[in-house]
Amino acid sequence: CRKELRKKRGALELHLRERSIKLSTEMYPIDIEIREQKQANELIEELMILANICAAETLEEKKRTCVYRVHEPPSSDKLEELILLADELNIKLPEKANFTPQQFNLLLEKGTTLSNKELLQNAILRCQSRANYSTKNVGHYGLGLQRYTHFTSPIRRYSDLLVHRALITACNLGPNVISKDSEGIITEICSHISETEQLAAKAERRAINRMANIVLSSLLGTEQEAIITGVTVSGLFVSIVSGQAEGFISRKSLPDDFYILDYKKTQLVGRHTGWKFRIGDVLQAVVAEISVVNILLTFYLCSFFYIQALLRLNLR
Repeated sequence: CRKELRKKRGALELHLRERSIKLSTEMYPIDIEIREQKQANELIEELMILANICAAETLEEKKRTCVYRVHEPPSSDKLEELILLADELNIKLPEKANFTPQQFNLLLEKGTTLSNKELLQNAILRCQSRANYSTKNVGHYGLGLQRYTHFTSPIRRYSDLLVHRALITACNLGPNVISKDSEGIITEICSHISETEQLAAKAERRAINRMANIVLSSLLGTEQEAIITGVTVSGLFVSIVSGQAEGFISRKSLPDDFYILDYKKTQLVGRHTGWKFRIGDVLQAVVAEISVVNILLTFYLCSFFYIQALLRLNLR
């Protein structure tokens, strides 16, 4: 089956939580839904991949300029965070890890809990290079493919429209819509649509975050279970409500101490009291501020958590 072939060729298997905002009849945000990938979605995705491969192979065979969808392997400096996280989670990596997609998949399987798997998955995603469009084929690392293009959505993506025009010309299916002169600017177009794609993705994320904060405004002042997803010298990034929202706990709201970010960048450690706040830890936090305009969600630790943590420290 296609799923087995996908695994055999070494495609990167990331099952990311995709948030979807449910709107009322008046187009007001009323709920946040987490989309789950179903078998039907996976089948459609594989069929689309086959069509994209076929389009790229046809243009190569006809010796025509092709707008490839390319994805390069992650650079070594981007892998540092992932390596430190794996070490923090006591996951052993190969001595000479070259991090093929298969290795990333095996690493995900070593996550012992759902939260650890989520942390690993997000870290793997962050270290990936950005996919873009190019007339030079360097392959698609994430999908494990030697040649790949975008062909299936010519109505909403200009890259796909370029591929359709090239195929019409190459296969003599209509007027020659790509002249020799226009082929010279396709490389420039690839650079432009890659940039606009990133701008559109940022705008989409900001819009979803704003609408999510409208939905979550009812949580203001409530106590929530929060999982630490990131650590900086300024404080803690946390996830709440089963990943529906992310926010920040400022270092100023932590128990009074001088905090040091360890060399792995996975925990804040209090120099005097020994307080430790590590990636993957679960906290009880109160939602302190929700801003729709600034897309801000901040928390502070609740007093109940303080008492529990102090008892644990005293019992050591």
